[in-house]
Amino acid sequence: MVDQSILIQLVERAKQGDEAAMQSLYLDSVKSVYYLALKILRNQNDAEDLTQDIFITVWQKIATLQWPAAYYRWLNLLTSRKCYDSLSKKRPEISTDEELDAFYHEEYGQGPLSLPEQQVDDAETRRIILRVIDSLPEGQRICILYY
Repeated sequence: MVDQSILIQLVERAKQGDEAAMQSLYLDSVKSVYYLALKILRNQNDAEDLTQDIFITVWQKIATLQWPAAYYRWLNLLTSRKCYDSLSKKRPEISTDEELDAFYHEEYGQGPLSLPEQQVDDAETRRIILRVIDSLPEGQRICILYY
């Protein structure tokens, strides 16, 4: 996430049609949008498709954003609404733990200097946390994912 003052400047520039600012906003937030969509939809392909759709909507609607500092909240709300719209249209397929682990490792994985034992412990801890989060009621699960 970028600094608040930089975020406001980027959003203001994007609202005026600055493609470089929009690209910066995209690069800053695409991973979090994808991860949230993946956790809600539980399907990698659907999450990828929806992430693209969300950023098309962001590009089309960013001029309507009244408070640039609320960009991330607006983006999370847009993501969750589109995910739930998608879920209401079709029944979700559940992602495997391996898909979630692969995504998490790619984004937040250990560096080449990490100890193998630590990587195994970290992977198991992630798996346990994801299972606990998945077992929560939907409203609580979404709150945790937003956090």
